[in-house]
Amino acid sequence: MRARDFPWTEIVVLAIAGAIMLGTIYAGYRHQQAIAPRFDTFSSFDAHSGGYRAWYELLGREGMRVERFEQRPAFLDDSIGTLIVAPNLRESVLRTEQTHQQIGQPQAIDFDNLRAWVKNGGRLIWITDGTWDDWLDLDTDSEAGPEHDAAVTVALAPLTDGVNAVSGTSRRRVSGSPAYVPLIADSGGAVVALRRLGKGSIVVVTDQSLFDNKRLSDGDNARLAYDLAAGSAGAVAFDEYVHGYVSGSSWWTILPVPVRAGLIVIGAGLLLLLFGAALRFGPTARLPETTERTSAEYLSSMAQLLARGHAARKALRDLATVTLNDVATGLGLSDRASIRDIVARVQVAQDGDARASQLEELDRLRTLSGPNDKDLLRAAQLCAALRKEYAPYGRIGFGRRAAPLRRSA
Repeated sequence: MRARDFPWTEIVVLAIAGAIMLGTIYAGYRHQQAIAPRFDTFSSFDAHSGGYRAWYELLGREGMRVERFEQRPAFLDDSIGTLIVAPNLRESVLRTEQTHQQIGQPQAIDFDNLRAWVKNGGRLIWITDGTWDDWLDLDTDSEAGPEHDAAVTVALAPLTDGVNAVSGTSRRRVSGSPAYVPLIADSGGAVVALRRLGKGSIVVVTDQSLFDNKRLSDGDNARLAYDLAAGSAGAVAFDEYVHGYVSGSSWWTILPVPVRAGLIVIGAGLLLLLFGAALRFGPTARLPETTERTSAEYLSSMAQLLARGHAARKALRDLATVTLNDVATGLGLSDRASIRDIVARVQVAQDGDARASQLEELDRLRTLSGPNDKDLLRAAQLCAALRKEYAPYGRIGFGRRAAPLRRSA
C-alpha cells in the first residue's frame, strides 16, 4: 500500500474521538465518586458497605425475579409479591442536606396504600429504624437488646428455614406488640417478627445492619435474606422511593413498544449512514475509462440472470422443440410431427441408429422437470449436432462458409 493511500485522516479522527470518549467516561466516574454518599443508605443501588446491593444481586443469582420500585406505594399492584422497605431517618436527613430535595419522605397516604396492598395479598418486609413504626401498630425499643446482636431462631417457619443465629449491630427490639409473632429473638425481644394482615403479611426486622454489604456474609444473615424473599408470588422489589429515587413517565415510556422499536431501527440506520458517509474504509476506486460493454459481457450477464431465475427447464424445452421441428422439416415431415415419426424417418438413412438415439435422448431431456447444468449442456450439444446434420441452415456458425455475393442495406 502506498503512503498516500493509507487512511491517515480517518485514523486520526478515530483516535481523537476515542480519546474524547475515554475522557468523558473518566470525568463521569470522578463525578460519581464525588457525589457518592458518605453514609449508610440501605439502597440496592449502593455498593458501599452500608448499601443493599449485595442482597439485590444475591436474590438475582438465586433465580428470583428482582426489580427496583421507584414510585409511591399507590402504584403497587399484583405483579409485585414482596416489597422490601428500609427507611432510615438519618439517611433521609443527610440526603436532604446534600441534594436539597425532600423526595422519599413517607406520608400518611403512603402508609394507607401499603396497608391496602398487604391486605390484598402482598408481603411487606419492613426493616425499621423505629421512626415510622406507629402506622404498623408496632412498638420497638432502641435499647432493649444486648451490645452485640446475636439473636437466634425461636419459631420454625419458612421465613427462618436454615437460620440458626444472626449477627448485627442494632439493639432495637420488638416489644409490647402482641399482634407480632417473634421468629428470631434474644432476651431483649424479637429481631424478626411476623404479622398476618388480610391476605398478606408484614415481616418486621429491627436491625438494618443485618443485610448491608458489609455484614450480609456474617452468621446466617444471607440465609435469612434469602428466606424473607423466597416463595414470592410475584417479583421481589426493593423500595427505592424512600431512598430518593423516583421514576416518572417520560415520553419514551409512554410510546407503544412497536413505535419504540421502530425508532431504534431508524436511529441505528442513521448512525450507520453517518459512519458510512464520514469514514472511508479503503482506497478510492476509479471508474473504468471505457464504459462500453462487449457482447461477451452481455451474454455472461444474461446467463447469470437466467441462472438466478432457474430458467434451465424452459431454455432446454425451447431449444429441443425448435431443433426437433427443424429436423422434421429437413426430413420432409411436418413441423408438428411426433418424435416417433421423426425417429422412424431417420433410421432408414445412413447412420440412422446413432441419430435416432440422439433424438430419443433429446426428447428425454426435454421432459425433465428439474434439469441441471449438465443436462442443459448435453441438450445444447445434441441440438447443435442434429441441426448441423438435418436443418437446411444448420451449418451457420459451424466451420467456414462462403461470404454472400451481395450485402443487404
